[in-house]
Amino acid sequence: MYEIIEKTEESFSYFSAWYGATVTRVPVYCKLPDGREVFLLNRLTGAIESSKQKDPCIVGDIEEHKKEIEAFVSQLKENGGKWFDRYCEWAWHPEGTKKLGPIEFIDWVKSKGYTFNKKKTDLTIESCGTKFMGNLNEYSCAFCYDIYDESIVEEIKKRIPPVTTTCSTAWRTQNCLNPKAMPTKTTKSILDVCCGGRMFYFDKNDERVLFCDKRDMDTVLKDSSTKAGEREFHIHPDIIADFTDLPFEDNSFRMVVFDPPHLKYTGSKKEAESWQMVKYGWLPAHGWQDILRKGFSECFRVLLPGGFLVFKWNETDIKVSEILKLTDEKPVFGHISGKRANTHWICFQKNMLK
Repeated sequence: MYEIIEKTEESFSYFSAWYGATVTRVPVYCKLPDGREVFLLNRLTGAIESSKQKDPCIVGDIEEHKKEIEAFVSQLKENGGKWFDRYCEWAWHPEGTKKLGPIEFIDWVKSKGYTFNKKKTDLTIESCGTKFMGNLNEYSCAFCYDIYDESIVEEIKKRIPPVTTTCSTAWRTQNCLNPKAMPTKTTKSILDVCCGGRMFYFDKNDERVLFCDKRDMDTVLKDSSTKAGEREFHIHPDIIADFTDLPFEDNSFRMVVFDPPHLKYTGSKKEAESWQMVKYGWLPAHGWQDILRKGFSECFRVLLPGGFLVFKWNETDIKVSEILKLTDEKPVFGHISGKRANTHWICFQKNMLK
C-alpha cells in the first residue's frame, strides 16, 4: 500500500515576500509497502487578502499539488517503489512521450550524443534515498530523480563516472520541508549563518565557507543605477537553515559570520515587498530580541574555543548598543562603515575554556 502522509508536526511557517503573507510548509510523504517513508513535496498553506476581494485566498495551488502527488505515487507504484521523477509534471522529458527511468534516461542521453554537465550533475547519497539531478551540456534539460534502489545508484555510477557525490543539493532540498534532515558535520572551517546574496565576499563561492540562509530564491530588485532600473538578485545557500537552530555539532568552525536582518517589519504589504526587506530579510517588530539572542547563542555554540565571530549590524532601526546586550560574550574590536556611518563590524573571540 502506498499511503500518503502529511506530517503536520514537521510543518513550519515563515514570511513569504512572494505572497506578502505568512505561509506554512506542510511536508507530504509516501509510505512504501516495506514501511519506508519517502518525501514527496511541501504543500504550502496560508491566507492572504486578495486585491480584488475581501475574502482570504489560499496560498499555493492545492489542486496542482494533488496532481503532483498523484503523479509521484503513480510512478512509485509502477516501478515497485524504486524511484520517481521529481520534475515529472513541469520539466522537459525526452521525446515528450513517456516518463523514462533514470537508467533509461542515461541511455537516451548517450544515444543522442549528449553529455552531462559535470559541474551541475550530482548524485546525492542520503540514508533516506538518493537524488540524481543535473543538466545536459548540449540540450536544454534539467532533471531530478529521487531513487530508493541501491542497485540503480550503482548502475548510474558505472554508466557516467565520475558523478559527484556531495550532499549540498540534498541539504537544500530536504530542509525545505524538514529542518531535522540536515547534516551535522562538515569539513569547511568558516560558517556564514545568514549569507543572503553573499554581497561582501571577494569570492562568492569560496571553498572555505559553508553558506547558510533560511531563504532560497531568485528575484528582481529595483536598481536606479542600471539602464533597466532593476537587477537580478539570487540567494542560494549550501544549506537552508535558521540561525536560531543550527544543524551542527558544538565546536565545529574556526570562524562564524553573523550578518542577521536589521530591519523591523511592522506588517504592511508595501513594506514587505520593498527591495530592502527582500534583499536583507526582516525582524518582527516584537520578539526580535529573542531571535537575535538565540542567534548569538547558536553562533558561539558551533564556534571552536578561541574561534572568531564576525558580526555585522546596521543601525537603521535598532542601535548596536541594544544588540550587544543580547550576548554575554565580550567583543574584541569593531569598525564603523557605510555612507551614514551606521554599519558596524564587530569581532568576538570565543573563550578558550568553553
